[in-house]
Amino acid sequence: MKRANSRSRSDLEDDLKHLSGLAYHRLESSEDLVRRFYRFTRTAHANSDHLQKLYDWLFVPITLWPIDIEGILRAALDRVASGRRLDNRMLLLIDLLRSPPSDKTQRAVSEHERLVQRGRYEPLIRARHKYNQIESELARDPTFQAQWNAIKAQFDVAKFADHKRIIRRRPVAERSMRDHWPLRLTKTADRFHAVFDVFCQRWNLYGMQGDRPLLLKLTANLTPFGTMIFIPAYWSFDPKRDLNWRAITALQKARDGILRD
Repeated sequence: MKRANSRSRSDLEDDLKHLSGLAYHRLESSEDLVRRFYRFTRTAHANSDHLQKLYDWLFVPITLWPIDIEGILRAALDRVASGRRLDNRMLLLIDLLRSPPSDKTQRAVSEHERLVQRGRYEPLIRARHKYNQIESELARDPTFQAQWNAIKAQFDVAKFADHKRIIRRRPVAERSMRDHWPLRLTKTADRFHAVFDVFCQRWNLYGMQGDRPLLLKLTANLTPFGTMIFIPAYWSFDPKRDLNWRAITALQKARDGILRD
């Protein structure tokens, strides 16, 4: 990215084109922020370097973000728009943020994100037949169907689906940490998610799409802190044959520069 106060309309279009090439609909969520930042750069500000650092991070694959970069940049621009400088805590946060990773790292992670967004783990995972077998058996299982029908009889499940008609169970983070752990049954949504989480654990699902079960896959995913390999409970794991270790190692090595800078 170009430095503040040296930008042109073509630079703006280049930045928007870059954003459009990233996974997870980044242009839709951040186009207005990019245009807003360009307007900000027309004037000098004491915190320009810190805002520039946040802006450069906006174009890093979201998988590598340690925090909500878009959110903190919006908050920072709101503050300077009101005529104030960034406070010491915000400056500390930005100072602690590493320099953006290399172009090589960003290209590798961007490609990984595009595959993950489409649910395609084939370059990293072998033994697809194990998934196909369980998926086929599940679709024909009468107990599974009866339990799903019972849930639909108690809840209007469409209310909990996203724009792809997918209902997702609540995620479990590292070391089984769950923000939603305290049981709350006062609202219909709370009761549904409790029932749905149990249902998904029973059948090894990450969710449902309409009446189609979304079976958990053997996956390898990058995070800001490392690479996570997830082995579903039903999977008969063969470490030598089931994973493409060369591809996973290449992804892990792509981030080495981030870890050492």
